[in-house]
Amino acid sequence: MSALSKKFESIVNGMNLALVDFTTLDVLTISGNIKSILSKEGKIIKPVDLILNYDAEKTDVRVEAFTHVDFDQDVIQFYRDGIQEEDLTYKLHQQAVESSKAARLGVLTFIKEVVS
Repeated sequence: MSALSKKFESIVNGMNLALVDFTTLDVLTISGNIKSILSKEGKIIKPVDLILNYDAEKTDVRVEAFTHVDFDQDVIQFYRDGIQEEDLTYKLHQQAVESSKAARLGVLTFIKEVVS
């Protein structure tokens, strides 16, 4: 494969990742105790890195709720056992889903206006 072909493949792969990111929505609500949000270098650890590098000895975290929404509006929702609609965690998760949908729509509308 030529260098030019590799470059085009890289561009296409990047565009595919961006498209998937723009067309799906994931909201994760967690609870628990995180003993530190600072790395050894003193920098704030990004929330996604806390989850990806979960260490049971440093954190006590559990998933309370998770929502995945596809572009065609197929939805997968998970709530921990025992959570009720009147629970604050449930309400906060639903609010996060709705505000994330609105923000996503705003970004897509902005892109549409710039491209048009």
